[in-house]
Amino acid sequence: MSRRYTAHEKVRFVEQTMQPGMTVSAVAQMHGLSPSLLFG
Repeated sequence: MSRRYTAHEKVRFVEQTMQPGMTVSAVAQMHGLSPSLLFG
């Protein structure tokens, strides 16, 4: 069963990747996501 994220949640995830020292992989791991979902 896949989780659906709201537009607000998606924006927040992407914003987190732009923080100093944060990587896409780190943000994905924090939220239990695949990094490829954030790259998309």
